[in-house]
Amino acid sequence: IVYSPSREQIDGAFVVGNPFECRAAILQYLENPPHTAIIRSYGEVNADDVKDATSMVQEALDAYRICANTIDVFGETWIMQGLENLPVIASNPGIGLLERSRAFAGLPMVIIASGPSLSKNIEQLRRLKGRALLITFSHSLGALNRAGIDPDLVLALDPEDLRYHFDGYDTTRPEALLLGATIHPGVLRLPAKRIFTFAANSSLDGWIYKSLVDKEMVATGGSVACSALSLGVIWGCSPLIFVGLDLSYPDGRVYADGIADDQARIVQNGDLFYTEGWSTKYSEMATVGGATRTYNERLHTAKGYYGGTVPTSFSFGMYRRWIESAIKQHRLTVWNCTEGGAYLENAEHIKLEDAIERLPTCDAGIPARVSRASVEFDKPEAQRRMLCQIREMIRDMRKSASLAARCCELIPDANDGNPDAIDEIKSLSKDLKDGIDKVGFVILANQKNLWETSEVDGRDEHNKAAVDNWQLVIASAARMIPILERSAQELE
Repeated sequence: IVYSPSREQIDGAFVVGNPFECRAAILQYLENPPHTAIIRSYGEVNADDVKDATSMVQEALDAYRICANTIDVFGETWIMQGLENLPVIASNPGIGLLERSRAFAGLPMVIIASGPSLSKNIEQLRRLKGRALLITFSHSLGALNRAGIDPDLVLALDPEDLRYHFDGYDTTRPEALLLGATIHPGVLRLPAKRIFTFAANSSLDGWIYKSLVDKEMVATGGSVACSALSLGVIWGCSPLIFVGLDLSYPDGRVYADGIADDQARIVQNGDLFYTEGWSTKYSEMATVGGATRTYNERLHTAKGYYGGTVPTSFSFGMYRRWIESAIKQHRLTVWNCTEGGAYLENAEHIKLEDAIERLPTCDAGIPARVSRASVEFDKPEAQRRMLCQIREMIRDMRKSASLAARCCELIPDANDGNPDAIDEIKSLSKDLKDGIDKVGFVILANQKNLWETSEVDGRDEHNKAAVDNWQLVIASAARMIPILERSAQELE
């Protein structure tokens, strides 16, 4: 990979025109991701460019590791919930409509996070209602509800059952819920004034929008705060104001007062820590798989908002660096009004009360802006397109399962070295690969169980791996086709 501002093509190199493209360039290596990168600079190279390129490379390598682990844990959940959510997704506008209509262009946007520092200045947010676009996370709702503040938009994207975040809250009060496409179906079916959906995991969820007008993908650095910042960039909001974005553990606390998990605390043991005090609802989330279990993480430090250092984690550090890079790459005007937690490079650090004084005092008419954008949605056409997509998915999955079953039937003869059986399996395998390419979510759902090879050549160990993969296809079809059929019936 060569960074060259002139973008002059170089044989054998992937040329990028700015340091921030290095991350995307590395992420092209999906088949065989690198574990190590060597960075060399030649001639008179701007030191800041080298620093930015290095940061992007590190982010890419970190993202690979985090993404692989996340897919192993949530891949199947993402897919099953996404299949079940198809009718609701087709019946509500995608987030791209807010971009195309330029509903929020030029508006100040306040991103209300869930960190402990939110407690100290939450009351001041009331003065911004109507003057700026208030967007928050589902986890922050308890604190806002207790303060009597209604956000304009509520963002939720994680696959766990987050309905406990909404306990005691009237979900029809915000102007809209912005929900990830593979979110728990119970969350996607909450009563709401409006719902906008999007691919919360970028291309990993992008298959859902294959037949729809917009692909609805939002760049993310792994955190809902990163997704919120990306939305601000897409919508053309400015300035972007963070409140409650500690990205650290002040006094060992994890969340602000009033949040469902506000009793969570980190317990430090040398340079390691674990988190305890989770709420019962958090512990009961089906996909967490043992949220109350204590396990050690390495404790890191970061530059503090007021100087010095603050305790943080590897994940928080990764989110922070992603946000810092996005600010610099897109030349954003960002005010960090958290008044605590970690320092954000490339952002202006000011008190929230000072930020409020600098913002316009006129009513921005946010309810009307959201309403006008949602009117443009063609619901019958989106439902028709999705129904056609579901029928194609059912057809392709049935064909793939049939091919896989035939391959399994032939494997005893292949194990005996029968050349005809081996040749037929190779031919069927090609057709099967073409079929699976059309329903690639099957691979995502089974990522942690896939063998790297599915070649059949008469060697028992290779043949066993191939059979295991084929059986995953058959089992997936048995689980997924009924869900797709129910989704089709719901749309019909």
